Amino acid sequence: MEINNEKLLTALSDRNDVISAINNYTDYDDEQLLKLKKFFNLTQFEKDLMYLCAKEGSVIEVAKLYGCSRQYIYKLLNKIKLKLQ
Repeated sequence: MEINNEKLLTALSDRNDVISAINNYTDYDDEQLLKLKKFFNLTQFEKDLMYLCAKEGSVIEVAKLYGCSRQYIYKLLNKIKLKLQ
């Protein structure tokens, strides 16, 4: 499989606006703030992967964007999930 950079960049084009809006919201409780702190400690790739999975709603589509198997995306998402616990 091959990565399609144009499609990937297009899919990520509004990512910064969404993350900025999340970061600028001020009415979080302590538990939510802890989750946000953990999220912002992820690598950029991990944040992008989570964003794309939420936006696309399909691991299959995200795997196509990255040119890899969906099993690999699931493996990465499980690692991210552990970091966020």
